[in-house]
Amino acid sequence: MKKLWFLLIIIAFYSSLTANVVAKIEDKIIDSEELYEQMQQYSETDISLQEAYQKALDKLIEEKLLLVYAEENQINVEDNEIEAFIMNEFGNHPTLSTNSIFDRSKYEKFKKTRSGQQFIQKIRNDLLLSKTKRVLQNRFEVKDEVLLEQYIVENSNIDLSYALLNIDDLNSSVKVSPVRAFDFYQEHRHQFLTEPQVNFQFLVVPFSKYQPEIKKEVEAELQSLVQADSSLSATYLDSLYTFLVDEKTKKTAAQAVQYNQELWQKGLTTQFPIWESGFLSYKDSLGSLPGRVVKTAFKLHKNQISEPILVEEIGYLLVKNYRQKEPQPAELAECKSQVWQKFLATQKSILVDKKEYYRKNPEEFSIPASVVRIITNIPPEVCEILTENFQDLATLRKLIRKYNLTDEIKVLYLDKFKNDLPYEDVIAKNILVERYDDLLQLKNNNVFYTTISIFPEYLPDYQDIKDQIKLEQVETIDFTSQDLKDYYQKNKGDFVAADSLQLGGVFYPVQPDTIKIDTETISNFYLNNQKLFYRNDSVVFDYICTNHRSEKLLSYLRNSDEFQLLKFCFGSYRNLPANKLTSYSALPDTIAKTLKNIPVNSFSQPVYYQNNWYILKKIKEHKAGILSFPDARPLIENQLKFSLADSIARAKAETVFDSTTYFDSCYRYAASDNIFKTQFRSASDDFTILGDISDYRKELLQLWRNEKYASIIHLEQGYAVIFLLKKKLGKQLSYEKALPQIKSIFNYEKKLGRAKNYAEFLKQLVKDGSDPEKIFYFLGGWHNIENLDLNSELPGIKYSKIIIEDISHHNAGYISPIIRISENQLLIYKINSINKVNEEDFQKNREKYRKQKLVESYENWLQRYRKTHNIMIYEKEN
Repeated sequence: MKKLWFLLIIIAFYSSLTANVVAKIEDKIIDSEELYEQMQQYSETDISLQEAYQKALDKLIEEKLLLVYAEENQINVEDNEIEAFIMNEFGNHPTLSTNSIFDRSKYEKFKKTRSGQQFIQKIRNDLLLSKTKRVLQNRFEVKDEVLLEQYIVENSNIDLSYALLNIDDLNSSVKVSPVRAFDFYQEHRHQFLTEPQVNFQFLVVPFSKYQPEIKKEVEAELQSLVQADSSLSATYLDSLYTFLVDEKTKKTAAQAVQYNQELWQKGLTTQFPIWESGFLSYKDSLGSLPGRVVKTAFKLHKNQISEPILVEEIGYLLVKNYRQKEPQPAELAECKSQVWQKFLATQKSILVDKKEYYRKNPEEFSIPASVVRIITNIPPEVCEILTENFQDLATLRKLIRKYNLTDEIKVLYLDKFKNDLPYEDVIAKNILVERYDDLLQLKNNNVFYTTISIFPEYLPDYQDIKDQIKLEQVETIDFTSQDLKDYYQKNKGDFVAADSLQLGGVFYPVQPDTIKIDTETISNFYLNNQKLFYRNDSVVFDYICTNHRSEKLLSYLRNSDEFQLLKFCFGSYRNLPANKLTSYSALPDTIAKTLKNIPVNSFSQPVYYQNNWYILKKIKEHKAGILSFPDARPLIENQLKFSLADSIARAKAETVFDSTTYFDSCYRYAASDNIFKTQFRSASDDFTILGDISDYRKELLQLWRNEKYASIIHLEQGYAVIFLLKKKLGKQLSYEKALPQIKSIFNYEKKLGRAKNYAEFLKQLVKDGSDPEKIFYFLGGWHNIENLDLNSELPGIKYSKIIIEDISHHNAGYISPIIRISENQLLIYKINSINKVNEEDFQKNREKYRKQKLVESYENWLQRYRKTHNIMIYEKEN
């Protein structure tokens, strides 16, 4: 290390003869001589040469930024301040003193020498830096009472346990210890099976393989077409181009997939790679592939290859059922939710009398129904004759006898309850949309039906529906009709139909793709706004996110150039900034660290982050500094395009706004393509083009018909001028209309009450010494979290700061009451230990803590200030 530093000093000596610029901060430069001099401060340390280089550069950038700040805020060092400092620090130096007493005449002579001027300039800079830091420090100073509050917040220490409880899991009047569910699982383990799974292989014939050549081919065809007929419009040609490219691509890919299907079936090498899915259940999905791909694999016999499957976004797929897993007894961790629900239902069934509930609450089972004639087992040749003659009873009877058709009259439920046969439910749905007579051509049966009569209120027989009455329903609804009517009368004003509106107007979208920006404009913007393009160490990357670690996927990526195709087939979207320049500091530590350690154009090993696995692809890396013009150009171009397109859309909307008062006038100032009318709908719903109108709903309801809203509406995609076309004010709902809402309110209150009671029962079990890990195992778990301070957040709790504040008022061993933290969640917490600091602790550590906070405030300020100023860092020369 010392040899390296000796070499550094030699380099510094020679570089002073030809010092080159290392960095530029606004109009201030850092040259290599200054940098190497700063690096010597680290010569006796164990850090590497590269680390010393970076530390020295950062220190010098900080000093130049402080000098810039001093200029901006008119902070100066006067000559008398310099003289006073020199007298105090160097007054007895032989150069400046006589008989060890400061000699002004010597000082005046020294000031005129070159070395004296350099010395005084260095003192001036050092004093200016110190003075500027003091000014900033005064900015960051806070009063002792504020500092005390921060100290208490940051230094209190809490160890906590808590349970987050779902109200639906606790909706039971049967209070039974969850610990008994462990025994229930052991006794009924055979009932809890894993889902069948399939591991399939698949081959993709991507459209992207053929599109480049097909586009050239279609372009040539259209050129010939234009030469033959010059009257064809650009819109027509664009539409034709898109259609032809799409059709020819699909046709070519369809031929290729058939050929590859034959190769695969014969065990020969296919033209495209074969990938493997991993084991999936019937309802699972793979990446962005449609669900029917997995379902197709389930329907195949082992080693059978499917017919081609069209996936519009990518191409054609072939799927092969490669391996299967049959259902087998599930481990408790895999099925604890099902175990709990079944255990609770078993306990409820001991106490619940569904027939008694049916007898006492007939209004709950009164439904619309229909009497229907249903004829089945109809031969294909009879279908047409029957549908033409179904109203002629004589002919109908002859057909039934002649062809031995099954004929019966049935009552079908039109709501709430299922009918005996699946096709009867289809008939019920048809009747609800007023298709009273129809022929259903099913896979193994032709069914004709005709509706005889409809009953708005029909009470099914208990024996017919008893299996469809849910225990949860019986438990939840235990109030009388009179309770509901009383609630309606008391809260009548709450049950009002929403106001309805029809809106119209003119919409101008912001269309940056239609704008062209010349190179000179982009270049000038870059030169005049370079500080906007400063970046810390940054990276451009893409990724594939999956819910399990996949070495096979990594292998596919490394052996294929189809990254986007593999991402579509295997990946799911997560909120990481893919394909854009992002500072390492803005990324999660795990992701940033991994990206720093892999080369450009390579893939990482699977990285575990937030319950998912990520394979990262590093595309480009930028060292800290101002982006080069080629890198900044697309950013500038997009920004200027959007800005100009936004101005154009705004100007067009202003023209219409300034020229119109009523909707009918729009046709004089706007093209019909830009004029719109919405459907008549509830004012609380989203509207076509406009989306959510809550910000201006009140003003719209106050307008007259066809009148214009008071300002231009700025939407995410453009600008709109809007008019009220029609409105219908909400009316008081009758009891019958409000009844579903009232029942829902009663149901929820009853469910919430039962859940709180059950939670209180569980809390008491914990207080009495039961193991909370077992008590809450089936109910979301008992979570332990250590080293909380008063600024911490509890995972999964939206208003955790309020909870932490509540915790701070209690002592170790405290168990909270049942706290409702959302519509569907309750919370119980227990303080395991709590260390609270007080004012006496603060007074002992006040100065040390104050200095710490000043350093933090200064560092935060420096980072923000650095981003707002022009910093150009030049690459080191080899």
